[in-house]
Amino acid sequence: MPPPKTVITINSSGRQAASFVRVASAIGWKVRAQMRDRVGIVAQELCSLPNVAIIEGSLDDPRTLERLFSEPAQLAFINTTHWGDEVRIGKAIADAAKRAGIQHYIYSSMPDHSVYDRGWRALPLWASKFTVENYIRQIGLPATFVYTGIYHNNFTSLPYPLFRMELQPDDTFVWQAPFHPNQPLPWLDAEHDVGPAVLQILKEGPRKWGGKRVPLAFSHLTPRQVCKAFSRALDRPVRYVRGPVEIEIPVPTGYAEHLIVLEEVLGEQRAPYFGPDLEKDCTKTAIQLWEGYRDIEEYAREVFPLEEAANGLTWMNEGDETPTEINSDYQVGLMVLHEDKGCRHSGNSRKRPIAFTGVFFGARKAKAFRVNGRARQRRAALQKIGDRAHGVCRLIASFLARAKRIANFWRRGSLMSLVWVVDHGVYSYHSSVAPVPGERRNRGIGVLYYVGQAKSILDSTPP
Repeated sequence: MPPPKTVITINSSGRQAASFVRVASAIGWKVRAQMRDRVGIVAQELCSLPNVAIIEGSLDDPRTLERLFSEPAQLAFINTTHWGDEVRIGKAIADAAKRAGIQHYIYSSMPDHSVYDRGWRALPLWASKFTVENYIRQIGLPATFVYTGIYHNNFTSLPYPLFRMELQPDDTFVWQAPFHPNQPLPWLDAEHDVGPAVLQILKEGPRKWGGKRVPLAFSHLTPRQVCKAFSRALDRPVRYVRGPVEIEIPVPTGYAEHLIVLEEVLGEQRAPYFGPDLEKDCTKTAIQLWEGYRDIEEYAREVFPLEEAANGLTWMNEGDETPTEINSDYQVGLMVLHEDKGCRHSGNSRKRPIAFTGVFFGARKAKAFRVNGRARQRRAALQKIGDRAHGVCRLIASFLARAKRIANFWRRGSLMSLVWVVDHGVYSYHSSVAPVPGERRNRGIGVLYYVGQAKSILDSTPP
């Protein structure tokens, strides 16, 4: 059996890198993950994952890069940021990877719109990434360049610029941005979907992907379509207003200038987000890499209220009754499978390259029962979920607990986890925090969705 691959990441507590580290760790790859410090929920989560070695230190310090590349590694997923001199840091990391003999280097880049000679200016923060991309090509590093769409997670009702969902006195939301209301834009859930897609590129290798630019976007929606998706998910009106970017709080150095150019180039001039060469059919490649993506309506329903609550907001709780417990036991299981060559499940004949939601009962199938309303509605929906899943989950668990030879097979490099939700609570999955069975979520309703740390419970029976 070949030894597990070793992959290097930087800024590892960021959305893109953290998504990848979770998935790489789960399939048994070794990860050397650089982060500035261990402060924060995501950083602490990554520190607790198996197969992950944390390299703590600033990328401005050459000693950090020396430690990062001091031991043999085959792969790297690098996403530089505008904190510090991004071009200098990006070039230094590429040089270190070249010296270390990295076999496949994935760099998260973005376009420079000025190269298309259409009167478009370069967006300053994106142009830095494009400069680093060109340098990587010049030094001959075997590389692939991913271009990420707009993060679903950018939305907030806090007064941050560009993606503020501003809560109105009548409990509706308004999103104001400079984009034309009918201009399609690329979208993805960075925490949920970057990791699996990047993992698949690394598995298929530089022979297939060397030198290519790969747009990572799983939907191509206009601002009006995005607002309709949020409206359906939150069960309240959400309206789009085309208007200037409003900056009401201090922003990082260079970001205000970036937003001014973005308003001109993507707003007034309606330039394609990825540039004209990648924008057409930009979702096709991403979906081929990863079919289990979370769309924006699912994000708005399942994650947006949780992230808002984590930021201290309470709009999602207003008008709620005090929850009471259901007087019947239930067990809801969500099986998560990973198989290197893909797996078939739930009567679905399509092959998926990596782990997926609910072989027998998953988040997508539970949508009919999901509600975001009062406690009475949540209790009724939860009862339906429990009634439907109870029998099949017991059957699955009973089978797995006795099939020791199956356990041995899966431990040879693939992942099979069965996570049980027991008690009378209401549970939801927050993609930035590894879910823990038994942890109660007081708001929202959902079936647990889990792709994180590989923990086999095949040798024990459920409660």
